[in-house]
Amino acid sequence: MSVVSDASPLIALERVALISLLHDLYGTIEIPPAVFEEVFQKRTRKLPGWIRVHTLAKPISEEITRHRLGRGESEAIALALEIQATLVLLDEQRARKLASSLGLRIIGVGGLLVVAKRMGLLHSVRNVLDELEGKGFRVSSDLRAEVLLLAGEVINGGV
Repeated sequence: MSVVSDASPLIALERVALISLLHDLYGTIEIPPAVFEEVFQKRTRKLPGWIRVHTLAKPISEEITRHRLGRGESEAIALALEIQATLVLLDEQRARKLASSLGLRIIGVGGLLVVAKRMGLLHSVRNVLDELEGKGFRVSSDLRAEVLLLAGEVINGGV
């Protein structure tokens, strides 16, 4: 399984000390240079050995650049297409929409948390969402409700 990540999922999971969940779920994660710069180089964080920086072999296509996404999102989508990734980790809605339209399978932090709980790697998705929100990670009420429903954490018909 080849998995490519944008910066946002890495940053979010790092904020709540759960970045290792990615390794537990997927093994090696590929990131493009822009994501490395944003997450590790600018923040002077150590790059875990299971995250590999993968340079793009070709320039980003106009099909991607015309959508005016951030550099990391554009490179992550381009890399996923280039290496025929099984999965792309993206949170930003416009990037997700583009990746999906290009035939890529995507998952965001909420989905990652649900998968981790189903695999027995997390006890409570609700607690992690609360912690993420407390640290500035925005989660819409609709997304929160959907994630908690998928995680089996809806209480009395509500979130």
